Amino acid sequence: MTIACPQCGWKFRHQVKWICDECRKPFYTFDHHGVCPACGHVHEVTICPRCRVFSMHEHWYRDDDDDKTWGERILRIPKSKKKKKRSQDNPQP
Repeated sequence: MTIACPQCGWKFRHQVKWICDECRKPFYTFDHHGVCPACGHVHEVTICPRCRVFSMHEHWYRDDDDDKTWGERILRIPKSKKKKKRSQDNPQP
């Protein structure tokens, strides 16, 4: 399993700690799956130290065998969130 930012691909290293939004104590978010060990606050999103974009915490976990994140596999989130435009000439109910 690889832990990497779903936006820019930055890979998690233990030199980086995150700060809990609730108690402000530093912790390794991926060692605790986004749950602060000091106060138990659940962090549903995680910011990337490189690109500074917030992503759902579970989207950071990737199997090395495929290109899908844990969230895409378990929650069946499609890779592309592009919506198809309906044709004005052929509207569908």
